[in-house]
Amino acid sequence: MDTDAAPYYICLRTTIYHGKRSPHWYGFFGFMNLDIDDQDKATITHFPGWYAYRTVANVFHDRNAFTDPQFAIESDPPAVYLKAHERPGKELLIMCWGNEKTKLRIASKRFAYPVQIDLLDHEQWQDLPATVDSRGVTINDVPLALAPTIIRLLPAL
Repeated sequence: MDTDAAPYYICLRTTIYHGKRSPHWYGFFGFMNLDIDDQDKATITHFPGWYAYRTVANVFHDRNAFTDPQFAIESDPPAVYLKAHERPGKELLIMCWGNEKTKLRIASKRFAYPVQIDLLDHEQWQDLPATVDSRGVTINDVPLALAPTIIRLLPAL
């Protein structure tokens, strides 16, 4: 059936065939592989896509609470993709990607303290230097690539 050559798979439970355990297929859409050793012990190997999916799922966990911000968010030079999500009173999340560093301008002073979340580990982040003026927040030198960049800002004090 050539399932080992398929670009994506579905991880199903094992079946017993002639007294030996046999998993139906060996992976989950290229994010992980299910490995069965000679003693029928199963282990899972996760790939970068798995960690990125986990990061997005954890960071954007409360989607019902998100609203579109009522203030402008712009990038210069323009990002290929830029989308912001606000959980009123709790956080502002920005997802963007592109071909070069950019400057983000947030036309609100309600949020501050920007951090970039590590795409492969949602528990890791790094501070992004920002300036605040009378019109809002500016984050300079935001690194963009074809992989998504996720930025979180918290309510300003």
